[in-house]
Amino acid sequence: MTLSARAQTVPSADRVKAAFPRNASVFVAFDAFWSLGSPCCLLATVGPAYLLNLGASKTLVQIVMVGMSLVTFLQIWSGWCFGGARRQMSQLTIWAAYSLLWLGFGVLGLALWHWLPAGAWIVLFALLCGAQAVIGHLAGPAYAEMVLENTPIGWRGRLASLRSLGGGVCGIGGLWLAAWLMGRSEAPTNFHLSFIVGGVFMLLSCASVLFMRDGGSPAGAPETAGSAIRAAKEL
Repeated sequence: MTLSARAQTVPSADRVKAAFPRNASVFVAFDAFWSLGSPCCLLATVGPAYLLNLGASKTLVQIVMVGMSLVTFLQIWSGWCFGGARRQMSQLTIWAAYSLLWLGFGVLGLALWHWLPAGAWIVLFALLCGAQAVIGHLAGPAYAEMVLENTPIGWRGRLASLRSLGGGVCGIGGLWLAAWLMGRSEAPTNFHLSFIVGGVFMLLSCASVLFMRDGGSPAGAPETAGSAIRAAKEL
């Protein structure tokens, strides 16, 4: 897709402006609910703690954590995979999957903990970490683009401040919630409960996308991954 072709997909300023009050509320609500649940299952902090609790070596923990950063290159294909005319539903689906993976793992842990050896749980959690890293890098940039294109230029800075405020205040509440859950029972039950509660809040965050009106939805997206890379080089 050339720059001229991309220019034809620029959203209508009038549509964006008309839908902005509603969409701004959606974006702030998304960040607020996500920040409530995120501390309960934040990969960078909970991941190493959970693996170490299972008896994984520090070397294995480092491999898993570093491995998640190796998929950063997937951001190149974010717009191709989760952008385009149907990006609202694509974003809802992929972030709901992210949330349900945490929720599902927590439920599985509570139900089957004594049925599987610690080594099996280490493998399952490492796979979970990998899946979440892939989802985050593939979906994140496309979501940021959707927010940007549905925000009038004059409001972009102020919306970023509102999102930061909502996320920060709720994040403090999320930290308290995570600490309370972790101290409520013994490991690994506390981890599994934390995953479930965090997954529920993040799922509620995803539900807010249903109320969005994507006035900035482009007419189409690059047809292939290769064209996505070429379009990026032209910018």
